[in-house]
Amino acid sequence: MNRTESLVEALHEISGEDDLERIVDLVVLHAVDLLSADAGALFRRVNETTFSLWVAYGSDDGLVQALRAGVAQARLTDLAAADPRWPLFLPEGDLGELRLLPDSRSSVLVPIRTEDRLIAFLLIESRREDRFEADQKLLEVFALQAAVSINRVQLLRYREETQKGLLVSANAVAVGQIATSFIHG
Repeated sequence: MNRTESLVEALHEISGEDDLERIVDLVVLHAVDLLSADAGALFRRVNETTFSLWVAYGSDDGLVQALRAGVAQARLTDLAAADPRWPLFLPEGDLGELRLLPDSRSSVLVPIRTEDRLIAFLLIESRREDRFEADQKLLEVFALQAAVSINRVQLLRYREETQKGLLVSANAVAVGQIATSFIHG
């Protein structure tokens, strides 16, 4: 199977999924596979200044624990403040705490975003130099589908939670009406 076919298959699998955790897993796994990378992770944006490591594959356990503890918060927040629209190719010496592999030689940080909102960052690393710059268009297409799928499921969850809240409110009103009619009846 060639890369275009692999990309289409990956996008199809991601877009057909309704479970958010499975989508996130697929995004990282397919990105690592498509790019022949060594490691990948997705950092979910919790709010304007907080990112949470959602999932990581092929990475060093000690570095992942440090990322989960928030060692890269300031770096991710600074990068998010720049409102990135395109993949950021990070030179070998420019990773700082934002690393998955102790011997990473090339990295790319891909914003997963809707038109007006950054949802997450996808970090992909390789032990080989200059691995990802030739894949910029592939990364952009992949990130767009990831954003659409993640956003779709998040909106569905929000709708379900809102409907549950409305049902609870409607039930409370009905109980109140019954109690009022019983007291005054």
